[in-house]
Amino acid sequence: MIPAALARGHLNPIIHLTLVHDVDKHSPSCSADIQPIPRHTEYYLDGNTTFLVEGQLFRVHRYFFERESEFFRNYLIPSDECDGTDEKPYSLDVTSEDFAKLLWVWYNPSYHREDQPRDTWLTILTLARRWGFESIIELAIYQLEQLEMGATERIAIYTEHEIDKRLLIPSYIELCRSPTLPSLAEAAWLPMEILLGLTVSRERALCRAAELGSCSPTSAVLEDEDLVAIIVDVFGIEGVADQPGPSGTDGTNSPHSTHLTSNDDPQTLHEQGLQGQGQGEEQVALPLLEALLPLVLRPNTLMSYGDLGLVTLTFFCCILAYPL
Repeated sequence: MIPAALARGHLNPIIHLTLVHDVDKHSPSCSADIQPIPRHTEYYLDGNTTFLVEGQLFRVHRYFFERESEFFRNYLIPSDECDGTDEKPYSLDVTSEDFAKLLWVWYNPSYHREDQPRDTWLTILTLARRWGFESIIELAIYQLEQLEMGATERIAIYTEHEIDKRLLIPSYIELCRSPTLPSLAEAAWLPMEILLGLTVSRERALCRAAELGSCSPTSAVLEDEDLVAIIVDVFGIEGVADQPGPSGTDGTNSPHSTHLTSNDDPQTLHEQGLQGQGQGEEQVALPLLEALLPLVLRPNTLMSYGDLGLVTLTFFCCILAYPL
């Protein structure tokens, strides 16, 4: 009698010969053990290539994989071990749930993509980057841009997933104009170099507002153009049209400037942090301390108590975490 699951087409009738251990005789014996490989309920289609992912068969169309992915153009070459059939499928080291999310991009039964949550697009972005699907990378980033997120959340996610830093300029502007710093819970999401850059940007914006003659200088009174110039300079964001800095300069020669040097660039600090794991943590500590020290000791600073407190806390955290 044919099992019900097999009759419905969700199981692949492949018979595997396996060795089973005889407990009584303590000797191996060979028996025919029927182990049907389940077919994915949604993505076992009338395709021409089969993948084995977490013990499930996905049969899809290789055209989508070879169209823009060099990885799959090289991987989907038939061999004695695998040829894309159900009997010799190509194996992928990914969860079946994540693989199904990527396939949804091509096999979406509707033309709407707005109903997918943030984590789905982050999964799609991660796999697209891993396998080199450039158009899907652009699609995922576009969809993430349409989602509602707080400024701190967006900065944390985009930084973690190495998304174009230019897209974070509006979020940085929002935080620079905010009357308060991110809460401790929000700050915990951000790398230390981002917190440092944000504090420097707020302090420079405050000084710029004072230079413009504001009676009650705050970073919120600056025009977008001035804030963008400061943020681009502090965070080392490339590919942005040149913006005039304070007093018609690039901002680096202003008497109130706390410009991060090239050695203090957040991306450089991040790379140094990775290298420091094997080459000495002082490579990370020195640039951070050099950037923080002027902010802690500067007399007559216009920084708010909240910003100054964050800088001081970060400064001493650096000393404790990276003793020199």
